[in-house]
Amino acid sequence: MFKDNPSKSILLIAVASVLILAAYNLFFVFPSFTNLLTEASEDNSERIAAHLENRLLSGDIQLTRGSLPDSFKREVELLKNDFGLMKILFFSASGETVYSSDPSDIGHVIDEKFFYDVVAKGIIYKEFVKKNTRSVSGQLVNADVVETYMPVMRSGKFVGASVVYMDITRAKAKSDRLLVTAFSALFFLVCGLIGAVVMTSRGSRKSDIARRKAEEALKESENFLQTIIDTEPDCVKLLSRDGKLMRMNPAGLEMVEADSFEQVKGRPVYPLIVPEYRQAFQSLTERTFEGKPGKVEFEMVGLKGGRIWLATHAVPVRNERGEIIASLGITRNITERKRAEGLIKASLREKEILLKEIHHRVKNNLQIVASMLELQAGQIQDKEVRILFDESQRRIETMSLIHEKLYRARDLSKIDFKEYVEELAANLTALTGHKAEQIELETLIEGVFLDINSGIPCGLIINELVFNSLRHAFPNGRKGRLTIHMHEDDDGSITLSVRDNGVGLPEGLDFRNAPSLGLQLVISLVTQLNGIIEHDGSNGTAFKINFRRNNVREV
Repeated sequence: MFKDNPSKSILLIAVASVLILAAYNLFFVFPSFTNLLTEASEDNSERIAAHLENRLLSGDIQLTRGSLPDSFKREVELLKNDFGLMKILFFSASGETVYSSDPSDIGHVIDEKFFYDVVAKGIIYKEFVKKNTRSVSGQLVNADVVETYMPVMRSGKFVGASVVYMDITRAKAKSDRLLVTAFSALFFLVCGLIGAVVMTSRGSRKSDIARRKAEEALKESENFLQTIIDTEPDCVKLLSRDGKLMRMNPAGLEMVEADSFEQVKGRPVYPLIVPEYRQAFQSLTERTFEGKPGKVEFEMVGLKGGRIWLATHAVPVRNERGEIIASLGITRNITERKRAEGLIKASLREKEILLKEIHHRVKNNLQIVASMLELQAGQIQDKEVRILFDESQRRIETMSLIHEKLYRARDLSKIDFKEYVEELAANLTALTGHKAEQIELETLIEGVFLDINSGIPCGLIINELVFNSLRHAFPNGRKGRLTIHMHEDDDGSITLSVRDNGVGLPEGLDFRNAPSLGLQLVISLVTQLNGIIEHDGSNGTAFKINFRRNNVREV
């Protein structure tokens, strides 16, 4: 057909090549590039939600209304402001909104099927919500956002979820602009194709002009695409299978501190990566050539010695036969984000050190008060008055022991009550003069951790009940058994029981109206805990107390 007009054949082949190149960039490169921009925001949303989940678990924070500590709320607000989040919410296991950066959300109950079929089963749920539409939970949003539900699982059990609304309007707008640009490029190329075909139909006399037009269109298209890549503020690079640089835009050259592409062309990028992250980056490249996109964060040292943190997302690039010919990576400088995270961690460490020092000073002051009472008691001749001084000293030492445990604890938000009760019971046994062969002491406490608000009244209750048993239940050297049992139910309620098989309370004595200061103090402390106390005198004396953590009355 074209034997008599070879210039026409060459022109048509060139124009067809331009069209194939445009289609390849439009349907392969640009979708991957624009998806990376949006996915980066989604990844940040998921990373923040995961951070909140870790803080909830490490702090043993309960997802019930009013239970979130003020310190945690301040940290949530700091994250929201630093990362420009639209909203952060926390749901209980039943779907109730127990906290939100927007107070009007608190109390709303989510009854959507996805919450119980997906999130409650421990699966992360992410949803893109368009501006001025409602999310799956019914929230009306005024911007394009990513709604990320991060389940909070404690010991394999779903206890609630954290929800992050991240505004991705800017990222999406950027993606949309690139897509419009891509369509503009395709329109330009199609127009060039039509013009080239029309020109070739005029005969061989104008074939040279048509060829030049096609070449100019191809060059202009390549320049246009190259301009987009060169002006992109993030690093755009192509890597070979062995990690060598095939292409890199100016933003990438600035990150690696190269003066020109020739300085790094054909060189592997692995030596620039800090050794501890090198294997992870290499694995990402290998997975990309297996057809699996991925992402990784790493620290890099530039050619001139500068250290920066980077996050890269890589996808495979295929030719027209579907073969993977390169790894396309979009890399962003996250040094400022890492620095902000470091500042948050340093601030938290500083606060923990300060709190430990406060607990240490409080413990020392209580010890001084106890010592002063002991010295004062030594000058008192009246036996009953001296007993009152001794009991006051004992109670102060019980509170001092709580602060001692917090000072030495790795987590200031909770006290291991097993260790605390065992030490307290041993001290009381020695104080009352009982020998190990006379009183069989048993403590059954596993996995009970309390904060200082619940720990001090609970410790004083145990102090009074155990001391009363040791002092009154086993007169005249009588042998016996004393059991301290404490456990936490799945619903968060804590049960404490102190039981002895001694002589029991005097017949007809109502423990709620007993003249004993110790029992009066126990009743007052149970009330402070918003708890319930029961007495069983069938075989000795047994007191059972039930209360909930973080449910202490202000005194």
